[in-house]
Amino acid sequence: MGRLTLNILLSFAQFEREMIAERTRDKMGAARRKGKWVGGNLVLGYDVASRGGALVVNEPEAHRVRAIFALYLEYGSLMPVVEELDRRGWRMKAWTTREGRHVGGKPFTKNRLYNLLTNVIYLGKVDYGGRVYEGEHDRIVDEQTWNRVQELLNRNGRRGGRNVGNRHGALLKGIARCASCDVGMVHTYTNKGNRLYRYYVCVKAHQRGWNHCATRSVSAPALENAVVEQIRSIGRHPATFGEVMRQLGEQQQLQAAALQTERAAIERELTKVASEISGAVSLVGGNGGGARSATDCLAELHERVAGFDRRLAEIRREAADLEAQQVDPAEVEPFGTREK
Repeated sequence: MGRLTLNILLSFAQFEREMIAERTRDKMGAARRKGKWVGGNLVLGYDVASRGGALVVNEPEAHRVRAIFALYLEYGSLMPVVEELDRRGWRMKAWTTREGRHVGGKPFTKNRLYNLLTNVIYLGKVDYGGRVYEGEHDRIVDEQTWNRVQELLNRNGRRGGRNVGNRHGALLKGIARCASCDVGMVHTYTNKGNRLYRYYVCVKAHQRGWNHCATRSVSAPALENAVVEQIRSIGRHPATFGEVMRQLGEQQQLQAAALQTERAAIERELTKVASEISGAVSLVGGNGGGARSATDCLAELHERVAGFDRRLAEIRREAADLEAQQVDPAEVEPFGTREK
């Protein structure tokens, strides 16, 4: 009977939480459809009104926004505009939160510039759920300039992105880093006639211009071949090969021990939560005025248990994957000692 009561109380508490979340989403959606500002990161050119709830134009920043649109129409490409903005020292929107934290103010990159040029907020509109509504704030960019910029952006396109597959089998995609800037390198290519030339390009140079990196780009085949030769050389030296195998074994043991420690800690926490649930059920069963707060407490405990259960399932999967990744020296050594 106690378990039935607990499940009923947990169900009602969860239902109430979902209803509150749904009403909040509906209220924010209705406000967006009316063109109201409902919070979020500020954009260059606008400030929040002193009483909140509305956007007002920041004229000095609005002048920069118009200048950025004009620069793109002049240059016809994103990277030259990024380099010009960097030369002028112009940055993204910076503001201070209610807690006194300074946020924003980052330098422009190609993606940030693209997002600025395609933000309908500068037309005095808001985007919600993929649909555009008339906003309550004033526009910064006129319709003609906006349309010309969008036509040029659509004609030029923006190739690439996180969803582009590894079409050309780049071995070091997502791994290579620029030694000069200590940032990642992206894989790219170019066609000349019937030949394909592949490169790894420094992200800093790619996003902010070639003058920001001494390395800029390297030939993808040359870099990949150098890495493969380094890996092969490990197996040609028995002492190095043995040391690598030893370190791999130690790392796997450390990872397995860490998973076991975390699992034991979670199991101890589950024991504590079970005791807290028993206490909360006793409060709900009483006639005191704290029944509602006890119900909320039960809902929170239920969420904690669910979170612990999910993490335990993840730990079991990680432990199984770690066991499957055990390296057999007999399988690796013939590759290392094999001649080219």
